[in-house]
Amino acid sequence: MQTTDCTIGIDLGGTKTRLGVVDFLGNVLEQITIPTNVDDGYDAIFADLITVIKKFRNTPNSNIKALGVAVAGQVEAVSGLIKFAPNLYWHDVPFGQMLHDATQLPVVIANDVRSATYGELCFGAGKGLEDIICLFIGTGIGGGIVSKGSLLTGHNNSAGEVGHMVLSIGGLPCTCGNRGCWETLAGGWAISKNTQTAVRKDPQAAKQIILNCGGKIDQITPHHLFDAVKDGDLYATSLMKPIEESLIAGSTTLINAFNPESLILGGGIIEGAPWLVSTIEQGVRLQALKSATEKLSVVRAQHLKNAAVIGIAAMAMNKIRLTVWQ
Repeated sequence: MQTTDCTIGIDLGGTKTRLGVVDFLGNVLEQITIPTNVDDGYDAIFADLITVIKKFRNTPNSNIKALGVAVAGQVEAVSGLIKFAPNLYWHDVPFGQMLHDATQLPVVIANDVRSATYGELCFGAGKGLEDIICLFIGTGIGGGIVSKGSLLTGHNNSAGEVGHMVLSIGGLPCTCGNRGCWETLAGGWAISKNTQTAVRKDPQAAKQIILNCGGKIDQITPHHLFDAVKDGDLYATSLMKPIEESLIAGSTTLINAFNPESLILGGGIIEGAPWLVSTIEQGVRLQALKSATEKLSVVRAQHLKNAAVIGIAAMAMNKIRLTVWQ
């Protein structure tokens, strides 16, 4: 019976972890989502992953050749060391070596946004292109930049931290310790916090948002704001405007700097407010250099949930050079 060469892609998140068996065409043949038990420490998380990996390796007709792990944070790609993963509270965890020792498979460790960008490049909205920027706007804002077909990594492997571009000197405090970062204006955590502050200041004007959150102002999320905007609420629309303006400003800066063929937008904020794709496109065409937008497309990411799984699986396949993915 013929077997299919595959890799395992793992998207290791702060609350849940997605694992998938991916073939060389980018098809997810099998997928499991498990909780990430952060409080139990990395040994427990490692044990949970090994259980699923063993299950995948026993799948008929699938020949697992390598595995990859995508994680939010700073990693050393060569050694497989997770230097800092804020959502997991990990520092200097040799996760790549641990997985290799347990499985005897080649292992790739990469930043989650860079992995998702690679997934879009190989099998998504960026397929066939050489110069793209992927923006994933969720709890924070992360970016992946591809130039001439290669992911930019930077000198210390930290390229793409676009959410920490400073757009407002001395502005609101950011989780990174700085002030005025892009995330403080348009990241999901900041949208929640800033909306809560605005609602407390003017609860009368914010009636629709308060209704959407069931009166629990301290539990307002971006989606409560977005739902009010969709309902045509004028106050919610006014709160949305500076968010949209900051997304246009940051995107314009990146487009002028890197001159991509395509700006690809994904993440939970784009899922919840899909009109942002056209809003950002209209804005950057007005604000960016004409030479940078003449052949530019602005599109939604194709793999909304599985991009990191597919992308890190592609990186793992490329590491052992079983195929050329593009």
